[in-house]
Amino acid sequence: MRLILPVHDVVTAHQLHYEIPTAEFYAGFSLPEWTEKFGSSAELNKRAHLNGHDGEGWEFVETLRAVCGTAHLHLAMNARHYTPEQLAYSDYIIARIAELGAEAVIISDPALIPIVCRHGLRASVSTIFGAYNADLVKYLRDRGAHRIILPRDLSLHEIEAIIHDVPDIEYECFVMLEGCRFSNSHCMTKNPLLHFCHYVDQAATDFCYTPGYERIAGDATANNAAFHTLASRSCGVCALYDLMQMGVAAGKVVGRALPGSAITGQARILQKYLNFAKTCRTREEYLAHTPDWRTNSACHNGLRCYYPEARD
Repeated sequence: MRLILPVHDVVTAHQLHYEIPTAEFYAGFSLPEWTEKFGSSAELNKRAHLNGHDGEGWEFVETLRAVCGTAHLHLAMNARHYTPEQLAYSDYIIARIAELGAEAVIISDPALIPIVCRHGLRASVSTIFGAYNADLVKYLRDRGAHRIILPRDLSLHEIEAIIHDVPDIEYECFVMLEGCRFSNSHCMTKNPLLHFCHYVDQAATDFCYTPGYERIAGDATANNAAFHTLASRSCGVCALYDLMQMGVAAGKVVGRALPGSAITGQARILQKYLNFAKTCRTREEYLAHTPDWRTNSACHNGLRCYYPEARD
């Protein structure tokens, strides 16, 4: 299993490629001509209008590709959907991406898959699509997708079942950093407020609670209201051994807008544990030598742990 790391500047990409040469990279990019043609409300990729998430222009893409060296570069065009006019213009953009030497395009709208494949690139389907079961994965595979980024709220058992049913495609799973473990494809978070979810406290499901607040039996709304500011750092270190055994191709580190120092620091930690997991014969052996976060209340409550069942 490899790491796939976010970059939004070439300095970070250069450092990461030097320190972790086996890693892949992904980036968002903005194009002034896209905005001029379709307006400021039309996203080229998810988070395109948030400062710090993307590099700008073709020069950024060209320079980033050069800095990444032999590492695979995935570029995000993962807005939820594109109009027919936007799809037609996307053909030009994807052709240019291919000319600049990227390997893959991260997409959410399946209509982009044949365009990506036509230009000899790999289509990596974003978690925003929401491939929650084997039938959806088969649908994407049959359209030509090369990799599926599985939803971050799937359990290890659910991931294993999907891979077992559809083994002939690559999988990517979340392992570290920005975000929560709830559904990204159905996310109601208000982006200007980033990690503040307006709807967890209204959910019918009893997701979580804050230590110190009295839990009210059968009252999910009250319990969730006590803890509806989502954790800004999530972790899947405890599950690395299991994901490797399943044959997951890449572990995703999230955070296109985080400082380069945060990405490099977490990448070093993850690479260390990935290397260690390769030497282990059992999950128990792996967990015996990894940090124990059971006493961390935020992690224990579930919002900072992608795969809490790995520690059960």
